[in-house]
Amino acid sequence: MGAYQPLHHQHSQKPSSTHHGRVALAWLFSAVLCLALLHLLCCSSRAARENVVFSPLLQYITSTYTKGRGSTSSCDYSEGQWVRAAGHARRYNGTECNVKDSENCVRNGRPDTDYLDWRWQPAAPGCQLPGFDAAAFLGAVRGEHVAFVGDSMARNQAESLVCLLGASFPYHLVYRDPQPGTRKFWRWAFPTHNVTVSVYWAPFLARATGRCDNYSLPYNSVHLDALADRWSADAGTMDVAVVSAGHWFWKPTVYYNGSDVLGTHLLPELNHTGIGFLSPYREAIRASIRRLASAGRARAVVVATFSPAHFEKAWDDPTTCARKLPYTEGEREVDATHAQL
Repeated sequence: MGAYQPLHHQHSQKPSSTHHGRVALAWLFSAVLCLALLHLLCCSSRAARENVVFSPLLQYITSTYTKGRGSTSSCDYSEGQWVRAAGHARRYNGTECNVKDSENCVRNGRPDTDYLDWRWQPAAPGCQLPGFDAAAFLGAVRGEHVAFVGDSMARNQAESLVCLLGASFPYHLVYRDPQPGTRKFWRWAFPTHNVTVSVYWAPFLARATGRCDNYSLPYNSVHLDALADRWSADAGTMDVAVVSAGHWFWKPTVYYNGSDVLGTHLLPELNHTGIGFLSPYREAIRASIRRLASAGRARAVVVATFSPAHFEKAWDDPTTCARKLPYTEGEREVDATHAQL
């Protein structure tokens, strides 16, 4: 794989060609990218959209997702329900596209696969959510760098996108962490379209040490005045940046500005002022957007914010994800911490 080198941005044309792929599994995580971009396009002014979204991807999202079939108005994809659709989410073979063994439901003993037979149906009449189109997506980001920055949610989204694209087009792993089992930085290339997909482990977005690197340590130390080195160094090469973080901010943490302690979260024994997690989270998000905005050219930036946990027991309990049906309306409320994030 070779030593890591920062990506130098290039715009070169490669001939597109299809490579008929493999049978697929779920596509839902990578749909976050399209839906978040859709929200950006629907809810911001025309001038703002033109400043932050480069043309090919804007055209792809606009033509594919913003309007319902036969409708002249935009669809609200955030309102809807899960409906059964046999085989809908079986879009790739997870054993063939670098999915971690620990995240493979079937390999880890889940006896059923019915959870793959659902699709999201928007509530508004005439609105449909089209299936993911690998050729259209790669065509929209031809010659570009698509980067996911954040915690394990960002990593899952990147891996799902690679699996979806890899089911139809050849690709190769350009770089991975040298330590076995770690996935702090991975990069893939799709040579038919000269597209690069990267994932950067930065659970606080800012520079951090402690438990986020070594689970045996009791807490994290986060420097809010400095962004995590690797992704920040590559920010200028990113054409699409998906910023997805949040779950680590409500863990025990000491927050710094330089050498000064700003405060702590869930560490009363250290005798520093407790500042909670919302203010540090807000500052990390804003600093990340400022860094991406200062990199000298237009790019699409998606802030995925926080995905509520779906665990019904402890996260590492083998029965914690035993549900076979989606939640119905009102069956479960988002708890206060998740709602704040």
